Amino acid sequence: MSVIGTKRVLPPTAPLPIASATATGVALAANRLAKPRFHLAPVGEGCSSSGEFWEAMNLAGARGLPISFMIQNNQIALDTFTAGQSGAETFGDKGHSMGIPSWSIDGSDPAEFHTSTAVAREFALEGGGPTLIHVETMRGCGHAHHHDDLYLGAASGNPPGYVDRELLTYWSNKDPNS
Repeated sequence: MSVIGTKRVLPPTAPLPIASATATGVALAANRLAKPRFHLAPVGEGCSSSGEFWEAMNLAGARGLPISFMIQNNQIALDTFTAGQSGAETFGDKGHSMGIPSWSIDGSDPAEFHTSTAVAREFALEGGGPTLIHVETMRGCGHAHHHDDLYLGAASGNPPGYVDRELLTYWSNKDPNS
């Protein structure tokens, strides 16, 4: 019996950074069993600063695993703005530092998102190894009700500040669903 189930989708994990390590472990197991599968490890930009994330990328790169690490840069990690996350120019540069092909995409463009993931999948299944996709997007609210008045999607009267209103407006205007 598989803990992943028939659709081969892992449930969310907490703390979030271990998702990249878990997905890498599943990719390693499938690789050892000679099962041609593509794996995707989506994490937020805050997770990309954790040791688990770097360890997972290192193992994937060293073993040439068929996995893509997807950093969803939603402009604000839990209590840490993007500028305080890394010295890298973009989150995609984190993959380059590990020798992993990496690129950035606009997360509000569904066609670009699909094409990018398809390219990573094909690359991985042809034996190219891991990739990193840096997805530029925006979280529409804070991480918890005590962070911002927009946590539930509507003004509550709490003081603004956690979510940058100008950034929120910019990304709201780019939202393909609005």
